[in-house]
Amino acid sequence: MPPPILFIVNPVAGSQKNKQSVVGLIERDFPAKHADIYFTKSKGDATKAARKAAEQGTPIVVAVGGDGTVNEVASGLIGSQAALGIVPRGSGNGLARALGIPMNTKEALKVMTNGNTSRIDIGKAGHRHFCAVSGVGFDAKVSELFDQSKMRGFVSYIWIVIKEFWRFVPQQYAVEFGADRMTCQPFLISIANTPQYGNGAIIAPKAKMDDGAFDLCLANRLTIAQMLTAVPKLFRGTLDQHSGFNYYKIQKVTFRSENPIRFHVDGEPEKTGTSLTIEVMPHALKVCVP
Repeated sequence: MPPPILFIVNPVAGSQKNKQSVVGLIERDFPAKHADIYFTKSKGDATKAARKAAEQGTPIVVAVGGDGTVNEVASGLIGSQAALGIVPRGSGNGLARALGIPMNTKEALKVMTNGNTSRIDIGKAGHRHFCAVSGVGFDAKVSELFDQSKMRGFVSYIWIVIKEFWRFVPQQYAVEFGADRMTCQPFLISIANTPQYGNGAIIAPKAKMDDGAFDLCLANRLTIAQMLTAVPKLFRGTLDQHSGFNYYKIQKVTFRSENPIRFHVDGEPEKTGTSLTIEVMPHALKVCVP
């Protein structure tokens, strides 16, 4: 019989130092007979380990890392009875913040022992899944550059945002969702399952994780003045009141372009062909909640 909990640890997540501290806390609070610890070595490891654990009947699989680790573990648990736990150790921690998971490691570990679970929607973007936010345009480009950067953390991310704002060239898309059809050259289009990217950056203030729908946020090219007024609203949770951003409630959206489409899933950069469909999978993931 598998132990009740599997901890999948990304040893290089985020900017935090002393990576072994979280392992020590796990070993202290969860004796070996009650938990296993698995360390990832490369991309995709976490998904395989989570899927195997779910198939073996492990009731709780915990992602110890950042949004990328959470995404991988969740992808292996979709549609199963295993619950996703999160010990946030990354730069943004978008889903953890949306679920109210404590950022403190000791407090986050307690969530796995209280027995509270809930089911949330999951997004499917082409061949990838996402828990919090997917999108094309500026945030996809920033995700690509951040992934390539040797520097981690929020400050590094913001520096990339500032530099790329001046360089970014929007791509033209044909966009379809519901009865709406449009051709546009957007600055960004974000498809939000949860309100925020992470670090308190709230891209879709009214998004809910369990309503069977996404909030699509579309912004055309922003002027410097619009960008400067958008940033405070982004962190205050009032971006939907900005004239440069339009919001739509959707279940499915398709993008078409003459060029390969670059997109991101929970901040992880991806690339596909000239067509990309993003759709909701209602209540597809069980999660541990405070």
